[in-house]
Amino acid sequence: MLFSYGCVGGFLVMDCKVGRVPLADALDRTQWRYYAEDGTWSANQADAATVFQGGAAGQSIFYVPYLGTYMAVYSGVFSDDVFYRVSSTPWGPWSDQALLFTGQPGWDGNPNYAGRVHTEFAQMDGRVQYVTYVHATGFLQQDLPLTKVVFGDPSP
Repeated sequence: MLFSYGCVGGFLVMDCKVGRVPLADALDRTQWRYYAEDGTWSANQADAATVFQGGAAGQSIFYVPYLGTYMAVYSGVFSDDVFYRVSSTPWGPWSDQALLFTGQPGWDGNPNYAGRVHTEFAQMDGRVQYVTYVHATGFLQQDLPLTKVVFGDPSP
């Protein structure tokens, strides 16, 4: 099954909705189903419900085998913080946001944005993840710091 998130910008946040389709039918629009407010899957895209709110500059949503959970990671609004949410399913319910880390302060007080996880570089079954974000270094100058995140033991 292929899951895809569509996020629509609101005021400083993105309202994220989710659709799914058998992978073999991904190009057939009639086969897509959208998670609806009542907890069912609807063929009508207009029925899609917001499953969580992410950062205004996008988010990364992925499965972490090491933790046995889905995770959404995104930058905070007007801050240097990068947040995460977790869920046992791609459609939620999603946890409240929690701080993953705080990035480097930006030039002249400019906040960071566009936090992204690079799952292609994950190690140890997802225990180690790498996150970039846009960081102002001067007037119209930016870099993309790479932050290594290592999750602890998921056992209670």
